[in-house]
Amino acid sequence: KMMVTPWGRAGHSRGIARALRRCGSSSSSSSPFVTLRPGAVEDVCRAMLEACGSSSEEARTVAEDLVLSNLRGHDSHGVGYLPEYIKTARAGKLVPNQTLQVVSDLGALLVLDAQRGYGQVMARQAMDMAISRAESHGVCLATLRNSHHLGRIGGLAQRATDRNLASVHFVNVAGHPPLVAPFRGADARLGTNPVCLAFPMPNGQPPVIHDMATSKVALGKVRQALQRGDELPLGLVMNAAGNDSTDPGVMFPNSTRGKSLGSTVNQGQRGALIAAGEHKGYGLALFSEIFAAVASGGQTIAPHHEKPPAILNSMMVMVFDPVRTSGASSMEPVYDELSKLVEYVQGSPHRTQEDPLDEGVLYPGQRSQCTFDDRSEEGGFYLDMGTWSSLQEVGAEVGVSAEAFARCVEKVER
Repeated sequence: KMMVTPWGRAGHSRGIARALRRCGSSSSSSSPFVTLRPGAVEDVCRAMLEACGSSSEEARTVAEDLVLSNLRGHDSHGVGYLPEYIKTARAGKLVPNQTLQVVSDLGALLVLDAQRGYGQVMARQAMDMAISRAESHGVCLATLRNSHHLGRIGGLAQRATDRNLASVHFVNVAGHPPLVAPFRGADARLGTNPVCLAFPMPNGQPPVIHDMATSKVALGKVRQALQRGDELPLGLVMNAAGNDSTDPGVMFPNSTRGKSLGSTVNQGQRGALIAAGEHKGYGLALFSEIFAAVASGGQTIAPHHEKPPAILNSMMVMVFDPVRTSGASSMEPVYDELSKLVEYVQGSPHRTQEDPLDEGVLYPGQRSQCTFDDRSEEGGFYLDMGTWSSLQEVGAEVGVSAEAFARCVEKVER
């Protein structure tokens, strides 16, 4: 009999879910925050995107992806990114309604070019092609180059796990000045360069999805701290002199803490994010550049490339069928072994220093699903007032009414 953990969709603890939501949302900050209605926020985002030339279908896809990131607790990759998208599109550095170009098609090997289109659209198309080929051949290796910001990579991975497939993703971040210092380096030379690994789980449980920046913290989380007026824990960022800092403003020159923050690409002397796990995160970040960009014909972070500025991503993804790689006749023995493994890992005694809420050991992907269930049930998600103000300011610039934004607000808390 396959295991169903208490964290699966079939019946997780609501109390722990709410604790996770409180710890992961803006409500944990002392600064003001706003509770928003997801449907109304999606409408506003669609209107902003359409005002910049996107078709209704493209606008819906991008808006849904951003709002879903907020609902899953990944606020750093949610609607707070939209002002950056709008500014880039208006500057002509992001191309609405772009067509995915097939550069090379060798069956189980695809080379694709997004031609600076919206990453949420281009990457979905690329993933669906890779998934189809993996279902036919057992495996597909695909590269996608020259895409605007792909958004949350875990969302792409879940397209594979929804079909009982596994995936491995390497992504680089180019198109603007580097953000992350190499291990032993005192200035930024790399992007946050995500790595994502995904495997399906049985019985309706959340898939195992490990989606991580190769820096200790994503730039979006630093942006959130700046907009909330918060300091960062020591060890996440360094200033322009190469010294550790708790000031999120070191990553956003000429910005004011606690005020509305527009573009994430600022002029000025910037500090650097610190690589996760010292040499380990640095090595993964460098290989993300190599696999995602060098091996795809995409743009690396190297200084000889144009920096529009824009958020440009390239990605290498491998999608494979665990039934065929394991030599099994079905997913049942694969799931049986996986369930026993996860049950054993989650049985580890709690380490109270790392588990103040007494949640127990989680596998990657559980927290995201738990937060989604909780925020969906409560009908809203949380944003700090700085992020919300930035969204309203850019919305007004493209003709979205104040009344449309007002319809998004459930309540404001200070």
